[in-house]
Amino acid sequence: MEWTRDEFADAVTRHSRRMYRAARSVLDSGADAEDAVSQAVLQAWQSLDGLKNREAVRPWLVKIAVNCAYAQRRRQGRVVYLDDLPQEPAARETICHDGLWEAVCALPGEFLFLNYLRCHDDIGWGLDYPWLRERFGADEVSHKKYLNDYFTGKWPGSPARGELYNDAPRLGDARLCGTTASLCGLEAADGETAPSLAGNFRDDYLPLGDLKLYLLGMREFSGRSGYAGAIYYFWERDARQFYTFTHVRPTFYEKEPRRRSSPAVPWGLPCPLHQAWNHALDLTNAKATRTGNLSASEQCQAILLDRCDPGCVYPKERVCADFALLLERHSAPHTPERDRLAVVRPQRCEPQPYDAIQQRFALRLLDGAGRDLWLEVRYKKEESKVVDVLEEFADSLKKDPRLSPVFFGIVYREGDRLKLYPIEFFTKWGEDT
Repeated sequence: MEWTRDEFADAVTRHSRRMYRAARSVLDSGADAEDAVSQAVLQAWQSLDGLKNREAVRPWLVKIAVNCAYAQRRRQGRVVYLDDLPQEPAARETICHDGLWEAVCALPGEFLFLNYLRCHDDIGWGLDYPWLRERFGADEVSHKKYLNDYFTGKWPGSPARGELYNDAPRLGDARLCGTTASLCGLEAADGETAPSLAGNFRDDYLPLGDLKLYLLGMREFSGRSGYAGAIYYFWERDARQFYTFTHVRPTFYEKEPRRRSSPAVPWGLPCPLHQAWNHALDLTNAKATRTGNLSASEQCQAILLDRCDPGCVYPKERVCADFALLLERHSAPHTPERDRLAVVRPQRCEPQPYDAIQQRFALRLLDGAGRDLWLEVRYKKEESKVVDVLEEFADSLKKDPRLSPVFFGIVYREGDRLKLYPIEFFTKWGEDT
């Protein structure tokens, strides 16, 4: 039976999200992926007579979208940009001084970005503010104003002595210039206070003794900061608090993304850390920063114990079913990530229609009183694994609305909405809940 125009339009509408995600996994920008999907829809309509099995329309559309994305990538590869041309040897910068990379790895896990130290005459705060707003509730204008006020010494207690130019007060934006000594406060300091202002670049690890840990979840990260890796989230069974372990590598000198990165195998473990998911482990001679980021020191040794359901380890009273408590305890602006981690059990879950404008996967979680918590993840290459799992869960939820999952993630506020960035979710939590 031949397809009608309305039937084809309905099929494209139902599967456009998967077509976009497939194209986005090949291309570097959302705009390019949208172009590839548009081209794929046109090609599909022109060759619709070749589709004999109506049940195969989804993989057929996705395959066309992928082919269009690869064709677009090949066309882009014929363009040569000046920044991609080989540089003269004299212009190359030193990659890393002795000990610098170790110091970078010692930074707390919740650091958002790492800037370089040098004399600079044109600093602009080109941060990823949509991401900062989504994850931390940061407002672009007020945040830029704070940074500029601090580094020019206008902020109370700031020792910095930088200067602004091209100041735009209405936007809260400007260009900043200054030497490292000026921006760090060394210019304004006397001989006695300068050493204390310089401080210690390496974050101190404090001895904690022995820890009884449980690996509750992990999330991978990569982005414009020039680093990629994974953050592992542990629940300490005695102290009843979270700890993290950060495995990171620099990516700014990689010409092509790695298919696989070297796994994290700290503390003499017999397996990579991601294979210890939902396992208990005892860590001796543990060390951590004040923010709870665990050290990978060889002095720390771990014994891997049995796997068990998280509900048998994580306290039942800490599983939040009242979202008013999340708003009260975990969502204040500028709260460290460690204090915004939460385990929640919603009364029900409502999958949301695909938002082609915001390009987000959305799931509305509701507690028993009807208060909502929004789980949202953008359709980006870096989030593709997360979105895949969530879409499978949403499909399962449509088949069986009685599913009662438990979510582990990071709570934040965006406007008047309370949101959760998902680290893990569990359809089997354990018998103790």
